[in-house]
Amino acid sequence: MTVLLIALAAIVFVACLGFIERLWQRHELKSTAHQWDERERLLGGPVATPLSQESGGVSAEVDYLEAKIARISQENDRLRAERDELRALCRRWADLVDQVRPSRGG
Repeated sequence: MTVLLIALAAIVFVACLGFIERLWQRHELKSTAHQWDERERLLGGPVATPLSQESGGVSAEVDYLEAKIARISQENDRLRAERDELRALCRRWADLVDQVRPSRGG
């Protein structure tokens, strides 16, 4: 019975780690895609513009990028909170296994 509980806890722990890894990979893919989109957008614009238009365009781009960074930061915070919840769940499982093990004579 103890071996079964330990095996179950190990499976749940590995599943939690896999889920955390998938969340992190999704975050990295989104970040990479965002970087490529920004590079394409910035490099795809007109090369030669009058200084006043360029100044206004730079200001608008700075505002756009700041808003984009804020959204990405919020997404990052949300993903970190999910990761922390999953870590806490895995710790609780490990604590339960540690509690059950002595009571079962393991």
